[in-house]
Amino acid sequence: MSKSAEQRYLEFIESYRDIEQQIPQYMLASYLGITPEHLSTIRKKLIGH
Repeated sequence: MSKSAEQRYLEFIESYRDIEQQIPQYMLASYLGITPEHLSTIRKKLIGH
């Protein structure tokens, strides 16, 4: 957990790109140690780039 939530999310999608869209957002957020709302914010930020 020493990495930022955004870094953990990016590492997750690099490693598990195939399953990212298959699991509910709340489960992914829980795995990353963040709230679903924060995960949504991270995704929106990354799509904007």
